[in-house]
Amino acid sequence: MTRILPYEVEDDLVDEARATGRALCRVYRPQEVAVVLGRGGDAARELHLEAIDADDVPVYRRPGGGGAVVLDPGNVVVTLVLPMPGLGGIPVAFKAASDLVIAALAACGVPGVVQRGVSDLALGDRKLGGSCLRRERGLAHYTTTLLVA
Repeated sequence: MTRILPYEVEDDLVDEARATGRALCRVYRPQEVAVVLGRGGDAARELHLEAIDADDVPVYRRPGGGGAVVLDPGNVVVTLVLPMPGLGGIPVAFKAASDLVIAALAACGVPGVVQRGVSDLALGDRKLGGSCLRRERGLAHYTTTLLVA
């Protein structure tokens, strides 16, 4: 039976941003294959649990919303924790965070990335990454998983 563990990889970043009031960023490549469910995700509906169990793939639940994501060493994960005082909504927070990632990608030699819909990043007609967001008092915790390999 599949056990769903909390996805705590970014908790220290959120805690530090909350304590300092500073915007923080972490970029990392997953070292193993894992599945990460969104906060309200239904594992039985979104995942092939028999295959996950047979392959011994760990399953985690993140605090942000969105659908399930398969992480592997072919991804780069970018996490931003941004101070956002007031009542700014989810679309505003997604736009602010996506704009920062898009600018960073352009500075690294990947121009032309755009935000498509609320939470996807695209390059031309291809999806480059999907994002999730958790909004809490004074903070936006944004994570995007970029497909790089």
